[in-house]
Amino acid sequence: MKKTIETISIDEVCNILSISKATVRNWMHTGKISVVENDEGNLQFAKNEILRLKSQIDDGSIKLLQSRRNKGAVKGHFVATEYVSYKPYIDLAKQIISWVNSEPRLTSSNYDSTHLIRLVLLEVAFKFLRDRVVTHNNNNLKHAIQTLSENLSSLKLSPEVQQLLENVKNLEIPYIEGEDFLGLLYMALSQLGERKRKGSYYTPVHITDILAERALEQFIKNAEATDSIEIIDPCCGSGNFLIRLYLLLKKKNISARLSGFDIDPIATAIATINMFLIMGFPASEKVNRSLMLEAGKINFMIETIDTLDFTSDKSYDLIIGNPPWGYHFSKRELTELKQRYQAYSGSVESSCLFIEWAIANLRQNGVLGFVLPESILNVTSHMKIRELLLTNTRLDDIEQTSKRFSNVYSSVITLVATRSTNNKNTNNISNITQVRYLENPHYIINIATSCQENEIVQHMKQKPGNLYLAGNASFGLGIVTGNNKRHLHKTCPPLGEVILNGTAINKYQIIEEELFIEYAPTKYQQVAPESIYRAPEKLIYRFINKKLIFSYDNRQRLTLNSANIVIPELPGYDMKYVLAILNARATQFYYTCSFSSVKVLRKYIEDLPIPVCNDGKQTAIVSLVNHLLAENEKKQRDKIDNAAVVTEIFEEIDRHIMELFQLTQQQQALIKDKIKG
Repeated sequence: MKKTIETISIDEVCNILSISKATVRNWMHTGKISVVENDEGNLQFAKNEILRLKSQIDDGSIKLLQSRRNKGAVKGHFVATEYVSYKPYIDLAKQIISWVNSEPRLTSSNYDSTHLIRLVLLEVAFKFLRDRVVTHNNNNLKHAIQTLSENLSSLKLSPEVQQLLENVKNLEIPYIEGEDFLGLLYMALSQLGERKRKGSYYTPVHITDILAERALEQFIKNAEATDSIEIIDPCCGSGNFLIRLYLLLKKKNISARLSGFDIDPIATAIATINMFLIMGFPASEKVNRSLMLEAGKINFMIETIDTLDFTSDKSYDLIIGNPPWGYHFSKRELTELKQRYQAYSGSVESSCLFIEWAIANLRQNGVLGFVLPESILNVTSHMKIRELLLTNTRLDDIEQTSKRFSNVYSSVITLVATRSTNNKNTNNISNITQVRYLENPHYIINIATSCQENEIVQHMKQKPGNLYLAGNASFGLGIVTGNNKRHLHKTCPPLGEVILNGTAINKYQIIEEELFIEYAPTKYQQVAPESIYRAPEKLIYRFINKKLIFSYDNRQRLTLNSANIVIPELPGYDMKYVLAILNARATQFYYTCSFSSVKVLRKYIEDLPIPVCNDGKQTAIVSLVNHLLAENEKKQRDKIDNAAVVTEIFEEIDRHIMELFQLTQQQQALIKDKIKG
């Protein structure tokens, strides 16, 4: 009798392995995963095979998903050192984590880690609560304690767990007003990979402080009155923003109601405990009536709610927080979100949906204050949320953080905006008129571009007769082998040939590295039509770079995915003329001010203006390009130092391009000051 194989869908595979559908298909193509059934595109996979693959990935026997780019596959405990300002808390959290890690049973995949997490959190919470006098209705506190202790009383604790709790109990952990040690500990005890699948990222304390103060100050500036204001953090986590706002409101003597929503019941339980702690008083302190009345001016309510699925019956004066980034929604959730949110696109970014929710739930002149990935400002897939922001709010303040957070690989901004449709006037961001962003391609919010720089961009864009590569070029992606160790070689095999990667590409120069491949397109995850690679001439450019770096190839060489290809097809224009434009300072200036992306995307290249040029001028520029290519080849072949000659030719080409764009001497000086070399 034939044994029945339990099968699962591609969505379930993605969820188990924490990978995208594109990666599943790539792994199918390269034989890492096999399909059991394929009925009219309905892919089915053997569940036991996928679970076995996951186990092999987790134990390291298969080296997949090791890159930092695979957020869902990251494992282990991480103490967010920037989350608190009281540094002894860092050492205390690390001490507790070291005790957990020292016991293999407590870290094995078979152990229910949520039980352990809640037991440790309860131990610390009781330690804090014993030393505080609670001034508010304690029914919510009881509920929070019940949430953390649910189903724990019947557990038979192992000797390892008992010893761990005894160790925690004996630790000297002082309660420090304004700090969130419980939240720090919860994050450290949680699996890093699981937090990232949920899009959960911590907020460094200095960012929390700055954003809370700026957002509240903006609301006070907007408001006619500040009596009993409504504030919510729709993704409150353990309550760090609510803690900071409470202290600010108390200092300014403002009455308010603080609300917090989060989908994680443990986080909301911690947030509730944190609010009781900060609103209480030391047990050793004598509490008089005036202190009690003062404490009663600020109320709070923390609820376990899926904010994106919640329709509020009220609007808010201030909405603040650090919404999830890159949350992995289920298929059902995606279907429902598509019906509710305009910001839904092919690839849904959870932070965009939270921005839209906030805009919809803000009162007129209410203020939004969010920590967000910088990609919100310029990535094309976020175009709709930028349009909603620009048409429904006034952007009051956007700040790029000075450095990335530990274990967070996206650049980060803070955004403060006021709910208003009267938003075309000058705002506080470098005195830029907001309507400018609405006129940008893809509504890109290029905050680093000054008004003077933008005038140059507009001058270049509006030059009569400009040509564009959109519809006038063929593009090709470099090869993704799926397994570089198998397909790439340091020495040339019998049927091998050179393949170029991004680092081989320099302006007007290709420096071949010792990298070879036996071309077998059917074996690769990604490959362009061979006609692209074998074109008589083509331009190759670095894909990952803030700079435009293009070179010329007439040797039909292959490229990896870090080096992509464009073949200009502008009637009457030499490819080397287009090369000169793409490598020019003026074009780099336009690109930097307009897009500010670390990925040189096709759509950006297609949006770059190419000035019209008469035959005589074009011949002169192409001649200079040929001279520059020859000098660079001579430098590489003969190992000579001709840097002065190369620079002189580059500068001469640059002068021609500046003239073609009809830039004034002042404009040219500004471009040269911003774009070095």
